[in-house]
Amino acid sequence: MKVIVWLMFFGMVASPAFCQVVAVQNNRGNVLYVGMENRLIIAVQNAPLHSIAVTTDNGKIVKVEPGTYEITPDSLGYAKIEVYRKTWSGAVKIGRSEFQVKRLPDPIPYFTNKSGGTISGPLARAQIAPSAAIHGEFGDGPAVIISCTIIVLRDGKTFFCKTISNDHGVRFSDNEETQKMIATLQDGDKLFFTGIVCRTYTATTQLQPMEFSIGEEQNSKGNKGLRN
Repeated sequence: MKVIVWLMFFGMVASPAFCQVVAVQNNRGNVLYVGMENRLIIAVQNAPLHSIAVTTDNGKIVKVEPGTYEITPDSLGYAKIEVYRKTWSGAVKIGRSEFQVKRLPDPIPYFTNKSGGTISGPLARAQIAPSAAIHGEFGDGPAVIISCTIIVLRDGKTFFCKTISNDHGVRFSDNEETQKMIATLQDGDKLFFTGIVCRTYTATTQLQPMEFSIGEEQNSKGNKGLRN
């Protein structure tokens, strides 16, 4: 859902007074996320796009194309956006808007559609990688797991332990032993993902571990993991 913030300002051109309408559109409502690019659409009534200049007091704002800007706040709190119109006598401020700046939520790791619990052997064996997602206030965002350690307990003993890493996102196929292990998971196995390192727009962070039992799964719905 897109929210448009309408700001009404009054100024003078020559002698008559006029009403100038400034529209600042942000598809995250009144929220910007710190450390990442947030896109804004800015339009001014009765003013060509090339005559508009925009500033902020939090981070930097750059023009992507006429009417489209990206702001990258560098601190939490608020960010003021001021809109100016270039005239023969200099820049005239015609609008101002304020947005709340928040931190992007930490990602949540998944294997199949879960972060833990019981999963069936066939479903576990069909996966090609663990995954992660950011569940933000205004929709989900991407996150990439770049490293994790996979542990399998069988008959109460450590049967397998391997760390896999890939800057573009881990896959079980990154390591032949790991790929074979996942393909042979059986009922009664315990599967652990530890040391999960994830990269998002703004940071690289370690996520909570995941623990699974391989066996009959009840009421399985959906699948947020990566499958063949």
